[in-house]
Amino acid sequence: MIQINLLPVREWRRKEIVRQQISIYLLTMVFIAISLIGTFGFLENLTSKKQNQKLNLEKRKTELAYVEKELKDSKENQELIATKFSTIEKLQISRGNIVSMFNRLVLNVPNDRVWLEDLHYRGSSIAIKGIAMDNQSVALLMKKLEFTEVFKNISLDSTDRKKYEQIDLMYFTIQSSLDFSKKENK
Repeated sequence: MIQINLLPVREWRRKEIVRQQISIYLLTMVFIAISLIGTFGFLENLTSKKQNQKLNLEKRKTELAYVEKELKDSKENQELIATKFSTIEKLQISRGNIVSMFNRLVLNVPNDRVWLEDLHYRGSSIAIKGIAMDNQSVALLMKKLEFTEVFKNISLDSTDRKKYEQIDLMYFTIQSSLDFSKKENK
C-alpha cells in the first residue's frame, strides 16, 4: 500500500489560513485607519468652517455694535431735539401769557395815582412793588386786578407811608398768583 504524507499540505493550509487571517486583520486595520483619518479630516474641516463662521459673526457683531451705538446716539439726539421743541413751544405759549399779563397789569393801573417800581415774576406768581398816592389807590389797583382772571389770590404784603418832596406817598408790595388757563375776551 502506498502512504501519502498529508502533513505538509495540512501545515501549508494552516499557514495559508493564518496568512489570510493576518491579511484580513491588516486590511481591516488599514480600512479602520483610513476611515478614522477620513472622519477626523471631515470633523476638522467642519470645525474650521464653524470657527470661520464664528469669526465672521464676531466681526459682523463689532460692525453692528458701531451701528447700534449710532442708532442709540441718534435716538438720544432725537429725544433731546423733541425736548427742545416742546420747551420752545412752552416758551412761545408762556411768552404770550406774560405779554397778556403785563398788558392787563398796565391797563388796570390807575393813571396819575399809582406807579410801579419793580416786578418779580417767578413761575406762577408775581410780586409787584410800587408807589401810590394813598391807600384807596392801592385798593383800587387790587380790585381791578381781581377782575382780570389772570391775577388770583391777590394779597397786600406791605405798605409804608413816606414823604417825598412834602407829599405823603404809600410804598406797597402786592403778591399774586397767576392763572393762564382762562383768558379774557377783549
